[in-house]
Amino acid sequence: MRSESLIGALKNHRVAVVQVLLLMAAMAIAFAGMTDRSYRGGITGGCSQAYSHFLKQATSASPRAISFCNEQNADVADLIVEPIKAGTQSIAVQIAGYGDTPGISASLVGADGSTYPVALPRAGDEWVPWTITLPEQLRSQQSKLVLSDRSKEGFGWIGVGITAGYDGWVPVSIALLLLAMLYPLIRRTGSLSTPGAPQPGLRARRPLIVASAMSIVTLIALILRRPSQFSNPYVWVEDGRDLLPHFVKYGWQTLFEPVAGYILIPNKLINAAAVSLSFRWLPEISLLLCVLFTLIVILVIAMSPTRLRAPVLCAFAVLAVPTDPEVFTTSAYALWWGSLLAVMPIFWDEQRAPSLRCRLPLVVVGALSSPFIIFLAPLYLARAIWLRRRSEWILAVVAGMLAVVQAALVVLNTVPSGKPYQLPGIPIVIGKFVGNYFWWSPDSASPALAAGIGCAALLVCAVYAMAQRRRNGVVISLVAACLLLAIVASTGRVMVDPLDPFNAGPRYFFYPYIFISWLLIQLMAEARGVARFLLIALLVAPLPHVLQHGQRTHEHLDWRDEVSRCTNGTAVEGIPIHVAGYLSFVWRSPLSADACRALVRESLFDNTLTSDDLPLNPHPSP
Repeated sequence: MRSESLIGALKNHRVAVVQVLLLMAAMAIAFAGMTDRSYRGGITGGCSQAYSHFLKQATSASPRAISFCNEQNADVADLIVEPIKAGTQSIAVQIAGYGDTPGISASLVGADGSTYPVALPRAGDEWVPWTITLPEQLRSQQSKLVLSDRSKEGFGWIGVGITAGYDGWVPVSIALLLLAMLYPLIRRTGSLSTPGAPQPGLRARRPLIVASAMSIVTLIALILRRPSQFSNPYVWVEDGRDLLPHFVKYGWQTLFEPVAGYILIPNKLINAAAVSLSFRWLPEISLLLCVLFTLIVILVIAMSPTRLRAPVLCAFAVLAVPTDPEVFTTSAYALWWGSLLAVMPIFWDEQRAPSLRCRLPLVVVGALSSPFIIFLAPLYLARAIWLRRRSEWILAVVAGMLAVVQAALVVLNTVPSGKPYQLPGIPIVIGKFVGNYFWWSPDSASPALAAGIGCAALLVCAVYAMAQRRRNGVVISLVAACLLLAIVASTGRVMVDPLDPFNAGPRYFFYPYIFISWLLIQLMAEARGVARFLLIALLVAPLPHVLQHGQRTHEHLDWRDEVSRCTNGTAVEGIPIHVAGYLSFVWRSPLSADACRALVRESLFDNTLTSDDLPLNPHPSP
């Protein structure tokens, strides 16, 4: 009887019990952070641990750097660990590499310039603990640890890491505290108020109004995020290096030739159409087609009959994704937009639009855009099992077949790199793909803080999702599944450690950050009052660094001048192709002078070769 009465009392006071548990968790985590006596500092110099082919990657989200940069063991580098505050008797760090190699040394340097050598251990290709006792002379002043790599031997390199993750405790504790305070409001999210029925005339004009407004907003967003691509259109990366030679070799059959191990129909279709219309005006035509394709994707997100709440806001979130706009307005990255088409049928409201007439083309085009369909196919299967409709099984079969095609092409065309792939640790994944969405700084040296912010955000989303599971639980679960699969897709392709949403591989954050935005929007649509305000604050948190760092420009190159140099044979190395936007780092399109002249002649317009386009000495004397 006592146990039954206790259970009954707990049920009657469920909200208070949850609040107490959240408060206790917040206090425990705060206490753990305050009592953490690990060394607290940062590392400058060196490069990511991912540059070592053999070093076992650390799984914790804490700063690490090695002197093995540019894939050369004989790099010269200084790794500096600082500050070591006055009064510190010893510090505990992690060390990797070959500290006993001639030319590699370590020393403690005081604020007064005094230097004290420190013996380095030989750790090899793994991270091992290293405790350094400071000499008495340095304990009264601030100091730093300097590891110098001046080795010229093939195996000489060194690495250092900080193990403290104290930065991550604070956001988790704050999140738990906020959840404890807001939990009663979160539970009482209430149902959405039903707006009055629109007038017949307004109802008929609404799609046109939404489409017009979204078109204008999309064009403005694209111009703001990549202004140089509109003022000086140019050809980028694989579009010039791979797709142009493929078109010369295969013609329109190039649409089905894999690039980088998979089929990417949007890229090749835009590129082939632009080249066929006019090789001289390829960048401008490609830009126009890419903008139209992007607009189609945005309109599909905003206006499709899906179960997504606030779909127009979801479309805005794609345009404002908090990454470098690497994938914007260039046909070389159209595949990233194309795959979003395959996402929409997963959220389709089959009661409003049961036909496959719209959904099937979205699945086919999206699946033939990139291998992302491999990760989405299980969601199509889950949807078919849940709804048990013939149309859903057809979609699941089509998605599965196309996923098998893309997977087979990836397997058959992937060249082994010889580098052993190591699974990343969960803290660093959460820090990169969740934490950096909310907090990012170009000078940030605290991955533990990013991991803590990511964990805090996931806690908030989980509590809100549980409160809304009976009204919007299916959609929230699907968005969360898309987020998880997008992260798995990114981490399975490249090493996570050097990735950065604004500086290194921002395209790998495109899908995860979109789905984080969508998850917050779905939760916000059902929340009320102060509880909704918290979600709005999380949703707008990335805007400052989007406004400050979310724009990309590039240095000027004149495509028609380069085409002319190619046709007359003076472009010996090939047409320069933009990679990062700098003239100091370009690829070269391997097109011969004959190929360039053929592409000009076969264009539909501006296809006349003048004397400037012909070889300067077509008949050299013997």
